[in-house]
Amino acid sequence: MMSCGGKSENPNAHLEMSYYDSLRNEEWNLNPEKLHDELGRLVKSSTKQMKADRKAIDYYQAHGELLWVNRQGVSSQADSLLASLRLVGEMGLNADEFFVAQIERDLNRMRQFTFSESHPICKVAARLELNLTKAFLRLTAGQRFGFVNPSNVFNRLDPVEGDTTGKRFKTLFGIPMQHAGEEFFSKALRMIKNDSVVPFLHECKPQDSLFYQLQHRLQQGTANQVERKVLLCNMERCRWRFYERPADYRKYVMVNIANFRLEAVGGSEPLTMKVGCGTTRTKTPLLTSKINLIQLNPVWVMPKSIVEKDIVRHLGDDDYFERNNYYVYEVSTGRHIDLEDVTADMLHSGKYKVAQQGGAGNALGRIIFRFPNDFSVYLHHTSSPGFFRRNDRGVSHGCVRVEQPFELAKFLLADKDEEFLERVHYSITADLEAEDLERSKLLRSVEVSPPVPLFITYYTAYPDTNGQLQYYKDVYGYDDVLFEHLAWITK
Repeated sequence: MMSCGGKSENPNAHLEMSYYDSLRNEEWNLNPEKLHDELGRLVKSSTKQMKADRKAIDYYQAHGELLWVNRQGVSSQADSLLASLRLVGEMGLNADEFFVAQIERDLNRMRQFTFSESHPICKVAARLELNLTKAFLRLTAGQRFGFVNPSNVFNRLDPVEGDTTGKRFKTLFGIPMQHAGEEFFSKALRMIKNDSVVPFLHECKPQDSLFYQLQHRLQQGTANQVERKVLLCNMERCRWRFYERPADYRKYVMVNIANFRLEAVGGSEPLTMKVGCGTTRTKTPLLTSKINLIQLNPVWVMPKSIVEKDIVRHLGDDDYFERNNYYVYEVSTGRHIDLEDVTADMLHSGKYKVAQQGGAGNALGRIIFRFPNDFSVYLHHTSSPGFFRRNDRGVSHGCVRVEQPFELAKFLLADKDEEFLERVHYSITADLEAEDLERSKLLRSVEVSPPVPLFITYYTAYPDTNGQLQYYKDVYGYDDVLFEHLAWITK
């Protein structure tokens, strides 16, 4: 191989960087400073409909690093999130409130470089960054904890009687539950940074199997407008993360106010019975507790509201008090007060109480099931069982009246022998005034050990004992209230 020894001049030897200026497309220039300026403007004008929105805005206002947009464009996690966002409609949620269409358009612009004067790259990237974060926090927080805080909603419905300020309300929802807090949102943002979007989305899915039964019914597409509302409200209830759930226990008692029934789960045979609950004016509160005591032939101490409404006007009518086995006692000493000495002022003062002796005819019936709570409510028998034949059994001042008290007692005392249960039965059926009463067989109270979990709930769609979904009347109007607060996020 031979060389001619000649040299050729490099045609690019005199090129400078300015030569390439004509090739630069400013529409594709992702300038960090412009990007953050655009993001700042979007954040400043962004709406805050959920706590999740506030957390997203706080993050960027504190100059948090970009989570989705990077030097290569947009991370693949955006596609993973978008795949989940496309499914929100199957849960009855409004895709527009998760920015699905806008995210799709902006992702396409970023991937295909289809920017324009009205949609420059920095504006598109900033919008995509904020929308992805807001959608991610909305979806994960909503699915894990619910889109509505029931304490805020239901505990601002019924004013306290006699309150002239208009600022005090009855507590109708008293179930301890988890809420999305700083720890959750910090973890959520950290999951984006750690490329763990998909696992976290899965972690935040509702735990209640009823949610998926309701969702399946919704996806069938045959539900009318009324049924759809019921399904969406009960799906939201299934999102709420209570510290204790029936599924956590093998043995428990559950009262569903909406269908006026009690289920005792975990015995040798399924036990279900009718119940009576509070009226619409004196609603039974939603709560969780544990039944720890059974009292037989209990004394009924009347609430002050009943005393002032029904009892004070009978003062001076000793026959009325004797006929109903009522008596008056001093709270501080327990001393019974002669009826002739009782005045209306004494009963209004709160220093004296009206009580009804235990036994036949007592308003509580012959047996009461007690559990710790802040509402002074309990489960009990009744001296007026006729109302169990009614469909609408909203009859009490808040307590729950049970149709089969002895069967419930047997369920709770399953560890007791037949002889002991016979004493329980005798105590609640014997005539306490009879001369042949066997007092040695009478029981005053029985401890339930271990205590049995109790759940007083409100589901207008719930499976029956055969697992078939049933619908119940919205007796307290809670679905109407809940749906009103869900309207913005549902479609």
